[in-house]
Amino acid sequence: MYHNGTVLVNDKTVSLPHQESTILKVSSSADGAGVQLQTHHGVVVSVKSDGTIVTTIAKKFAGKVCGLCGNMNNDGPDDFKTRHHIPAKSVEEYVSSWEVPTERKTRGKQPESCRKRSHRDVKRAMGMCNALKGRHFHVCYKHVKNLQAFVDACMDHMCSCHR
Repeated sequence: MYHNGTVLVNDKTVSLPHQESTILKVSSSADGAGVQLQTHHGVVVSVKSDGTIVTTIAKKFAGKVCGLCGNMNNDGPDDFKTRHHIPAKSVEEYVSSWEVPTERKTRGKQPESCRKRSHRDVKRAMGMCNALKGRHFHVCYKHVKNLQAFVDACMDHMCSCHR
């Protein structure tokens, strides 16, 4: 979200609240510290200014969805399933099964979102995202199949933010 309360939707700057056809509504979050996207199906994605992302769904979808956030049926043990609905044997298998293939398979190159940012912004994002490779996260490495993919996703997210 820009400082003036506008956001970028389909490469256009729009004021909030904004209705994108009948499918998507974009507004400020209830606390004013982020953006909320709401679909006509009842899926709500809130993106806070600190980078936190919270996703909720309409109750009618409980037990009818699947993914990294589970199936929302209030039965936690059955949430740890791969995208093929098979119980995962490890965290790595679980997370890897939900990985979404990207169009670009190159590493070390800037995401498209960073190409539109200033050198200073990209350098700042790089410093923050490369922290994922630091000693503070070393205990996580055994659970991560492709650490660079997380760093790349972090860079894309950081460069997509408009502060």
